[in-house]
Amino acid sequence: MTRRITATLLVILGAITVGAAFPLPERTGVVATSRASQDSLPRLSPSQLRAWLAAHPRAVLLDVRTPAEFAAGHLAGAVNLDVQAPDFAERAAELKRGTPYVVYCRSGARSARAGQQLIALGHAPVVNGGGFEALAREGLPTAQDEARR
Repeated sequence: MTRRITATLLVILGAITVGAAFPLPERTGVVATSRASQDSLPRLSPSQLRAWLAAHPRAVLLDVRTPAEFAAGHLAGAVNLDVQAPDFAERAAELKRGTPYVVYCRSGARSARAGQQLIALGHAPVVNGGGFEALAREGLPTAQDEARR
């Protein structure tokens, strides 16, 4: 009887240890990129971004691509703030604190970098909207759509 209890306790302790070492993904509704970036800068799918924008009507869309990429197409109402520009940090520091920001680029990599910098400067909330083409493909309004109306 003592061996059976000891064996059962060892199995339970092992399960707890494995569970702590390899936790299940959290059900946060965000697409995980890496654990560190998920905790500080959520990356949203296009449908999640629609819901987030509905919940944050004052949100500012920041397109962090180059001015040439921005001119070729961008989300309606977006502001261009090139993350690769030498003055990015200075311009980002001038943004209004407390305003919700969505950063996006071509694929989501530059926007992750820009979003981390915005958070480091004290901006919140900030989310990574991913890539422009995916967002446009999913029907988020573009400046070109607005011009056609």
